Amino acid sequence: MSTFSGADPFFVVREQFQRMLTDGASCPCCGRWSKIYKRTINNTMIRSLRWMADLSIFPGDIINIPMEARAYKDGYDYGKQYSTLRWWGLIEPSEGSGNWIVTDKGYRFLGGTGSAPEWVHTNNGEVIELGPEIYIDQVDKNYDHEETMAPIAE
Repeated sequence: MSTFSGADPFFVVREQFQRMLTDGASCPCCGRWSKIYKRTINNTMIRSLRWMADLSIFPGDIINIPMEARAYKDGYDYGKQYSTLRWWGLIEPSEGSGNWIVTDKGYRFLGGTGSAPEWVHTNNGEVIELGPEIYIDQVDKNYDHEETMAPIAE
């Protein structure tokens, strides 16, 4: 049995590694690359959220994105950022691959009555920090609420 004087060596390594994540670093234990990313909510994400909300007949409806994207005449793209909306709590995964639900928060945000973080910091696909709350009309100086909220032509 070995004893260490001072701080736990794993704590020290973990602390040093956490400080390196702003620029990105390889884990000293497993070699996995890790970085903290700042993601800012943008018009493309809002367009994705609007598309998903339009597909819902009732709040809470499950939307199968791959199936709906194939059925969409003009082809769905919107930067394929729909899954990142989960970091803002605007959608949530449902059972089964590609299945998502627009949350109440997502509907309120689209309607201008609810807020969402302006940005999130993520690491390994998980939110580690939330930015200040903003409303949909504060997302982007070039944001056009009427244009974004208009039904998507089929």
